[in-house]
Amino acid sequence: MGPPPASDAPLSAYAQRVVDTWALPGMAIGVVRDGDRVATRSFGTRDRRTGRPVTEDTLFHLASISKTFVATAVMQLVEGGQLELDRSVAAYLPGPAPSGARATSITVRQLLSHTSGLGDVSDYGWHEPELDDGALGRFAARVAGWTLERDPGADFAYSNAGYELLGHLVATVGGTTFEAHLKDRVLDPAGMTTSTFLRSDVPAGQAASPHLGLPPRGVEGAYPYTRRHAPSSTLHSSAAELSRWMVAHLAGGRGLMSPATHEVMWAPVAGTGGDFQREMALGWFWGTTFTLTKAALDVLLGEDLADPPAPPVTVALAGALEESGVARAVELYRRLEAEGAAYDLGEDGFADAVWGVIEMHRTDLAWPLLEVWATVQPDSAQMELSTGWAHEIDGRREQAVQHLSRAVELDPEDEEASTMLRQLAAGA
Repeated sequence: MGPPPASDAPLSAYAQRVVDTWALPGMAIGVVRDGDRVATRSFGTRDRRTGRPVTEDTLFHLASISKTFVATAVMQLVEGGQLELDRSVAAYLPGPAPSGARATSITVRQLLSHTSGLGDVSDYGWHEPELDDGALGRFAARVAGWTLERDPGADFAYSNAGYELLGHLVATVGGTTFEAHLKDRVLDPAGMTTSTFLRSDVPAGQAASPHLGLPPRGVEGAYPYTRRHAPSSTLHSSAAELSRWMVAHLAGGRGLMSPATHEVMWAPVAGTGGDFQREMALGWFWGTTFTLTKAALDVLLGEDLADPPAPPVTVALAGALEESGVARAVELYRRLEAEGAAYDLGEDGFADAVWGVIEMHRTDLAWPLLEVWATVQPDSAQMELSTGWAHEIDGRREQAVQHLSRAVELDPEDEEASTMLRQLAAGA
């Protein structure tokens, strides 16, 4: 790598453009180079209702980044001789193992690399959180009743449920709760003393509020948190402390595990079939960079920054939808489409805008945009999937089946729509 950049101002300017053009509430970024933190910068607000700014210490809900911390905890236990990567998980857990002869052979390595054959969670229950110490164990017992979707070790298939089992394994072997084990063995040694898997430990003055819907807004009572999904999803951390996490791992796991164990954890073991995340190691993806990550690398390498990607068209539609309703938003979409305006008119922007509110069981915030989407992109498989999901959440089974079937018709490889259809049929 060449000499360090004279200034991180180009990256800050780029990030501010992303916040402005994508209408993001706020964000924070951290850059690490050669084992040192180069910069942490913050932008926007952590809650649009109060206008309080994001800082480098603002704690964000980090979702699946949680899994890298679980993998680190597992590899520590492997290094300490308490777990073996290629031994059956069932050998370590009391009570029932996942059902069927194939399931008893699931190994620790296969769970870490998403090659266990387990399916995934369909309803996370964020709207009905379980907050007691037994929540994770109860969910693990439910997973024990699942039938595998494929042979263990056969293929990569992302599974949050697999990481809940790993978290339960860590808690069982460690003799404490999952959250306590991760704090004592992973977070504190990494210097991440304010980071936590427990939402109750997040100081109110440092918390970033999730923003849902279109336009994005803080929604009272809507938060993606429940302790039954703590291992896969509930880490809270800041740009400042995540920079320490990067430093530790770029230094071969310094302070967390030996370089030899770290090398095993980071070695790719399975292809994913994806373009961005191409290979799976033990808890970590290998792949290419994009948007802000690529911009940060370009700055470090002294390369010119390209323009940020075009924002989704939903950014432009938000105001019209809120102020004038569906018809006005449809009219605006048609005009932007005809003018070739600098927006991404694809379906992903719509999907991203409705996905969170549907998962939080706040379909009232999704229906206006779903109506716009169905009007302007009537042959979108993602639209049919999202609409079917919203009907299912609202208890309208017949309409859900109709839209999910249409999603599969439009995209026969849509596994999510196919899975939801099977689940609806099983519950009939």
